[in-house]
Amino acid sequence: MTTMNSCVALGLTLVVSACATAKERRALALYRAPMPTAVDSDSDRSAPSQALDIGRDQPVAGSGSGSIRSFGELVAHIGAHHPTLRAAWHRARAHALGAPATRRLANPTVSLTAFLSSAETRVGPQHFAVGVQQRLPWPGKLDERANVKFARADVERRVLDAAFVAMVRDIRHVWLARGRAQERAALFDAQRQTAEHLRNVIKARVALGRSTLAEHTRASLRVESLRDRAELERERSQEFAASLLGMAALPQSTTLPPAALPSHAADAPPVQAPSFEYHPTHRVALAQREVARATRAAAADANMPDVTFGAKWTYVSDALVPTPDSGKDVVTVSVGLSLPIWNDTYQADVDAAEASALAATSAADAVIASAKGAYHRLRKRYVSAQRRRKLHGDTLKAVAANALTAAIATYSTGEGRLDNIFGLEVALLDHSLHDVDARHDLAAVAAELDALIGTWMRDPAASTSATTNSAKSSGVTP
Repeated sequence: MTTMNSCVALGLTLVVSACATAKERRALALYRAPMPTAVDSDSDRSAPSQALDIGRDQPVAGSGSGSIRSFGELVAHIGAHHPTLRAAWHRARAHALGAPATRRLANPTVSLTAFLSSAETRVGPQHFAVGVQQRLPWPGKLDERANVKFARADVERRVLDAAFVAMVRDIRHVWLARGRAQERAALFDAQRQTAEHLRNVIKARVALGRSTLAEHTRASLRVESLRDRAELERERSQEFAASLLGMAALPQSTTLPPAALPSHAADAPPVQAPSFEYHPTHRVALAQREVARATRAAAADANMPDVTFGAKWTYVSDALVPTPDSGKDVVTVSVGLSLPIWNDTYQADVDAAEASALAATSAADAVIASAKGAYHRLRKRYVSAQRRRKLHGDTLKAVAANALTAAIATYSTGEGRLDNIFGLEVALLDHSLHDVDARHDLAAVAAELDALIGTWMRDPAASTSATTNSAKSSGVTP
């Protein structure tokens, strides 16, 4: 009866130690999939990788034809194919898929004992023995080791999220810089056309003797200067396009759509600082804290003894002096405990893990403090950009345009001064450039806020809506 109870206890311990929890099975199913399509319901993780097909084999629409039709399509291509994100995803998979190995029990030890010189016993001489031993860890020890692996997988998953958000933020900035260069080129072209019209007016006045050749030469120089500045902005736009394709890991032959800046005012950020619980770097720090806590639990359990069960069968032949038990084989069952006597060493592991957890907590607090400072800096930048947009875009630009039109009309009738026209033309260009810069800054603030607050991290559908908002703020249709 005692032997049967021992076997039952051994079997139950094996089952409890080797079986993963339902939560872990769902996590393993997630990382075994070709791309993350679900998330554990017991977790608060909502990653952009849920909505983006990381690692999928199908090309994004449009990318196979050598063209990207919108900013949203560019973001989708990054999420599906960018090598940096794929590497982070596979690092997370490596940790998660390796977790079951931590539940692996030690291999059983099978022993064969041969008696070179058989010793006579009461029941007969012993010739050989066969034994088996199995070492079992303390209940829960394997679970803690697996938890460390899953926690590290969660860190890599959140590193993936942070890399995606940072990558989209950087690409939005380059996209907006390209839009600003394109709009500045359009402004210089428009001003060049105005300067050409003025040159024609001066040419007609020269024929009538009302203007000098010096004035005509001055107007011609202004036309060529504006032409050169427009070409310079177009060259910058091409440089930004090359940077975009390189950042998105796309061939340089891929064509991109125009990147116009938003003509409307961006929504003002909230007066009160928002919650930064979804800040990508903050989530990484929290995940690292969970790794330290899981490591501490594993280190504490390492101080618990392991149990070794054994059974041994000894072959015995007939005794020289017959007895009632003559020739009866011997069967023994043993139970052993490992003695963790080096307590100071185990406690050092626990203390180190606690220190790592405190460090991760402090890092998370530092991220929140830095994010609040960055948020208030962005608010001030928004207020400045909004003021400049209203001043230059809504007021001064229109005043300068009307005054320039009237001055040219007056000058063509033989009145007015050419210096006034050139001054108004420069003023109109200056106010127009300030308007472009202000609208660029408003869109750049929106990009920074998305990354700061973690727009792509709030819920599974957030990445789609955020991509749409990003595309709208860049003036394109996703």
